[in-house]
Amino acid sequence: MKPQQVFSLIVLIAFAMFATACSAQPTPPAPVVITLARPTTVSPTSLPPPPTVAPTQPPAPTQPPAQRINFQSGQFNTSVQGKLAADGMDRWVLRINSGQTLSANLIPVNGKIKLTIAGADGNPLVTDHADAMQWSGKVPATQDYTIAVIAFDHTAPSYTLQVTVPPLAQPTIPPAPMPAAKRISFAPGGISATLQGVTPAVSVDRWVIAAMGGQTLSVNLVVPPGGRAALVIYGADGTVLISDHASAMQWSGPLPKTQDYFIDVKPETGAVSYSMTVTIPPR
Repeated sequence: MKPQQVFSLIVLIAFAMFATACSAQPTPPAPVVITLARPTTVSPTSLPPPPTVAPTQPPAPTQPPAQRINFQSGQFNTSVQGKLAADGMDRWVLRINSGQTLSANLIPVNGKIKLTIAGADGNPLVTDHADAMQWSGKVPATQDYTIAVIAFDHTAPSYTLQVTVPPLAQPTIPPAPMPAAKRISFAPGGISATLQGVTPAVSVDRWVIAAMGGQTLSVNLVVPPGGRAALVIYGADGTVLISDHASAMQWSGPLPKTQDYFIDVKPETGAVSYSMTVTIPPR
């Protein structure tokens, strides 16, 4: 082998040995870099509050329209009829004056029923707590009053409602006080007397004389032209000798008993002046 070839072979072997030695040394591991990430704070998502659900209120029961009660002319009572649904109600209304007496009476058929009564001003006369089927009393004010007819205990009755409202009593007008009687006296030994007077416009001018039973009384009344008056003669016991229906201006007759006798001069055309002669002869 030529010297150059030997040299080249030695170089190759040396290179190969170097390479083997280099590959035999372990390669140190690359350093591991750990990056610590700061945890991300996740704020909780704010959820909207649940919607508030209002409690469902049952619809308020509607009241039926009121039916008006009217009395026939000259009448003060009436009856009305109706048929209720189960636990139903009818309403009746009528006008009543203050001080009048209202009487209401319910007659049910096949069910349970009650009434209430209230004024238009809201003042109750009978409430449903009374479970009443009758009521009577004076109302406090002039207004409409509603009578409600109510079924209960799940019944559906028919009914008759009787209503009475008598008219108010007319105030009693006391009679005008009667005038005091003026006593007639004869002069000593006389049997007659002539009297003068003027009547009130709407009342009487009254005279009184004592006489015995069996005596004869004669009365003669004179009024001016255009004036009219009548005699009324009666005893203290109430016995009428002549009434105003006779429109008489003279009267004569025997007296039934011993007592006072009243002679009224009653005007027929307003106040009137008069002259009256009264005679009682002795028996």
